[in-house]
Amino acid sequence: KDKDKDKDKDKEDGKQDDDTQALKQQQATLAVLSCFKKLSDVNLENYEALKTEFEDVMKTQLPNTGSQMEVLKGEADRVFGFAKSYVEQLKEKSQKDDKRDDDSRRKTDDDKSKDDDKARDDKKRQDDDEAKKRADEEKKRREDERQRETPEEARARREAEKRKKEEDMRKKEEDLQRRRAEKRKKEQEELDKLEEKKRAEREVKRKEDEAKRAEERKKQDEIDKKRQEEEEKKREEENKVRREQQATLAVLRGLQKLSEANPDNFEALKAEFEGIMKTELPDTGAQKETLKAEVDRVFGYAQQFVEQLRAQQKQAREVEQQRQEKRKEQETLTKSLLEEMQKLVSEAEALSEKVGQLAKPLLAAQSLQDAECLRVSNSVEKDGKSALTACSTCAEFIEQKRMAIFEAEALREESSTQLMAAQPRVQAATRLAAEAVTAAKAGKDRISHRLAPEVFAARDSCVFKAYDKDGDGFLDHVEIGAYAKGEFQLDLPPSCLERIVRQLVPKGARGISLASFQRLRTAVGIARHEARGRAQQMTQEERESLEAQQKTAREAVLSERREALTKQSVSLLESIKGFDDKVKTAEEGGEHFRHGAALLDVGQVLGRAGGAEAALQSAGRELAELQARVSAFRMDALRAGGLRGELRSEVATMGTSAALYGSRLGAAAAAVVRAKQGALCKACERYDALRLEVAGKLRACIESRSGKAVDLFQVIAREGADRISAGDIQRFLAENQTELEPGKIRRVFIACARGFIIEEEDSRRAESADAEAFSVGREDFMRIIRVYCKVVKDVALTDSLAQEGGEQLRQMSPGEVMEIYQGPTVEPAANVLRVHGRAFKDGTVGWATISGGQGDTFLVPGGNLCKVVKQCGMVEDLKDLKDLGTAKTSRTLSEGELVEVLDWSRP
Repeated sequence: KDKDKDKDKDKEDGKQDDDTQALKQQQATLAVLSCFKKLSDVNLENYEALKTEFEDVMKTQLPNTGSQMEVLKGEADRVFGFAKSYVEQLKEKSQKDDKRDDDSRRKTDDDKSKDDDKARDDKKRQDDDEAKKRADEEKKRREDERQRETPEEARARREAEKRKKEEDMRKKEEDLQRRRAEKRKKEQEELDKLEEKKRAEREVKRKEDEAKRAEERKKQDEIDKKRQEEEEKKREEENKVRREQQATLAVLRGLQKLSEANPDNFEALKAEFEGIMKTELPDTGAQKETLKAEVDRVFGYAQQFVEQLRAQQKQAREVEQQRQEKRKEQETLTKSLLEEMQKLVSEAEALSEKVGQLAKPLLAAQSLQDAECLRVSNSVEKDGKSALTACSTCAEFIEQKRMAIFEAEALREESSTQLMAAQPRVQAATRLAAEAVTAAKAGKDRISHRLAPEVFAARDSCVFKAYDKDGDGFLDHVEIGAYAKGEFQLDLPPSCLERIVRQLVPKGARGISLASFQRLRTAVGIARHEARGRAQQMTQEERESLEAQQKTAREAVLSERREALTKQSVSLLESIKGFDDKVKTAEEGGEHFRHGAALLDVGQVLGRAGGAEAALQSAGRELAELQARVSAFRMDALRAGGLRGELRSEVATMGTSAALYGSRLGAAAAAVVRAKQGALCKACERYDALRLEVAGKLRACIESRSGKAVDLFQVIAREGADRISAGDIQRFLAENQTELEPGKIRRVFIACARGFIIEEEDSRRAESADAEAFSVGREDFMRIIRVYCKVVKDVALTDSLAQEGGEQLRQMSPGEVMEIYQGPTVEPAANVLRVHGRAFKDGTVGWATISGGQGDTFLVPGGNLCKVVKQCGMVEDLKDLKDLGTAKTSRTLSEGELVEVLDWSRP
C-alpha cells in the first residue's frame, strides 16, 4: 500500500510537472510570436529597439518552446531577415531621395550661375566693342597726327604712347584683378546665401520629418498599446480556460485517489483532497456544481469504506496485540530474569574473584607483617561476606524463578542453557569466597592472639595520658576521681578512693603508674559494681534521691565543660575570621606576582617569586597551627558526650573553613608556581635557541674540516687544557672565517650551568669581563654542542648517506628523538638534507632525511627538553627505578616544569 501510495503521488507530481511545463512552453511560444508581430511593423526609428527586444526573447524564451523550437527558430530567422532587408531598403531609398534633392538643387544653382555668367559676358562684349571702337578712332586720329608731326615729335609721341600704353596695361591689369576679386566675392556671397538657404530648407524638412515621425510613433504606440491590451485580454482568457482545465483535472485526480483510499492513507488523502477542494474547486468554472456533487458522493463512499476497514483491522489488531503482548511479556520477563540472573552471577563472581585476589597472600601462606595481614584479613572478611551474600542471593533467585523463566517457549532452550551454565559458576564463586573468608578469619585470630597485649597496652597508655593532667607519669587522687567519672560515670566516695590508693599505690610513690593502670581499671569496676549493689538495696526514695544528686552533678560538669568549650569555640572562630585577611593578602600577593610575571625578566620573576612563596608558606604554617587547634577542639567535643550534638555545627564550620583556606592557599601557591615555571620555560627556550645557534656554527666549522662534533673540544682547547674559554671559541671561529657575536658565546657559557637565560644579569656579566674569564669544562661544552631532532613523520634510518643502494636499518616513528652526530649534509642524488645520528629508542646509529623533495618534513629540532605533565620523583640512580617504593628521591618534579634530557636509558 505504501508503494502504491508513493506511485500515485509520483504520478500526480509528474502530471503537475507536465502541466506546468506545457504552460511554460505556451507562454514562451506566445512571447516569440508577439515579437514576430512587432517586427512586422518595423521602420527606421524603432528598428534598433525591436532588434534588442528580439534578441532578448530569442535568448530567454525560445529554449522554453519545447518541440516547436526548431520551427520557431526558422520562422525567426525568416522574419528578422525580412525586417532587416526592409530597413536596409528604407535606408537606401532615403539616401537616394536625399541625393536626388541635392542634385536638383545643385542643377538649379548651376543654371542660374550660367545665366549670370552669360549676362556678364554680353555686357563685357559690349564694353569691349565700344572700347575697340574708341581705340580705332583714337588710332586713326593718331595716324593723322603722325603724318603731320616731325621726327622729334614722332619720337616723343612714340615714347609717350609707349608710356601711356604701359600705363593702360597696368590699369587694365589692376582693373581685371579688381573685377576678378569682386566676382569671387560676389560668387562667395551667393554661395553662402545658397548654402544658408539649403540649410534652412534642410532644417525645415528635418523638423517636418521629425514631426511626421513623432506622429507615426504616436500612432504606432497607440496601435501597440491596443494590440497589447488585446493580447493581454486574450492571454487572460486563455489562462482562465487553462486554469479551469487544470483545476478540473486536479479535482478528478483527487477523486481518483479517494477511490483507492484505505485506512493507512485515508487521513493523508483527506487532507490533500480538502486542500484541493479549497484551492482548485472554485476555479473549475461551469463544472463546479457537477464536480461538487461528485465529490460529496465519492468522499462519503470512501469515508464509509475506510471506517469499515478500520473496524475490522482494529478487531484483528486487538486480538493479535493481546497474543503478542502476552508472548512479549513472557519473553520480556524471561529476558529480564535471565539478565538479572547473569548480573547477579557476574557480581557474585566479581566479588568472589576480588576476595580471592585479596586473600592470595593469606592462602599462599606468605609471611606478612601483622598490620598488613590484619588489613588484608579485614578487607577479605568484609568483601567475603558481601560475596557469600551475593552467591546465596544467586542460588535463591535461580530456585525461585526457575518456573517463570521456562514460561517463554521461544526462549526455553536458551534459558535451559544459561541456567545449566550459571549453577556451576555460583558454586565455584561460593567455594572461593568461603575459602577466602576462612583464611581471613584464621589470620585475624592468629594476629589477635599475638597482638592483644600490645593493643590493650597502647589503649591504656592513651587513656592514662588523657587523665594525667600534670604529665608526671602518675595519677593522683584527683586524677583517679576524674578517670572514674569520665570513663565509668562514677563518683568515687572518699572511702573507696582511699582504699584504692592504699591498695595500688606503693609507699613513697606519687600515685598510680602506667604499670598499675590495669589494676586501677579493675578496682574502679569493682567500686562501680559495689555502687550498683548498694543502689539495689536502697529504697525507692533513696534511689531517686541518689539519681537526682548524680544528675545534678553531671549537669554541673556539663555546664562547666560547655562554658569552657564555648570560650574555646569563640576564640577559634575569631582566629579563623582573622586568618581570612591573611589569606586574602597572600592571594593578592600571588595574583599580583602572576599578572606581573609576564612583563618581568626571569631574574626579577625568581626574586619576586621567593617573596610570594615566603608569604604563602608563612600563611600555611599559621593555617597548620589553626588546624591543629581545630582538631584538638574536635577531640574535646567528642569526649564531652552530652555536648557532642550542640557543638556539631561549630566543629563542622571550623573544619570547612580551615579546609577552604587550605585550598585557597594551595591554589595561590599553584598559581605562583605556574607563573614562575612559565617564566623559567621561556628563559630555557631562549637559552636553547641561543645554544643551538652557537652549536650550529661550531659544528659547521668542524665538519668543513672533515671532522666530527665530538672532536670540537680537543680542536678548540689549548694543549693540555681541561676547559675552553669564550676567547678560544672566538679564535676558532675567526680561523674558520665564521662570524658570531662574542656576547652570545659568553651568555651561553654563563647560562650553561643553570639551563636558562636571565637577560639583564647575563648581559651585564657578559659585558663586564674579558672573554677569557668565561670558560666551561668538557662535559658542559659537550652539553652545549649536542643537537637533537624529533621525528614528526615516519622516516627510514639507513646505514649510508646515499639513499639508493643503502640498507634500511629500521623505520623511525613520530615522537622518537635522535641525537645528531653529523649534518645536515646534502645527498647529491636526491638533493635532500640528511643527518647522521643515534636513535634514543634503541641506540641504532644511521642516516635519516630531514625534509623530502616534495616539501615533506621528517625531522625538526628539539626533543632534549621534556615538560612534566604529572607530578613524579627524580631518583639518583637508574637502578632505583626498578623499585619505586623504596627508591631514594632526590627531588619531586611538579607539573609544568621543564627537564633537560642528558641521557635516554631503560632500567
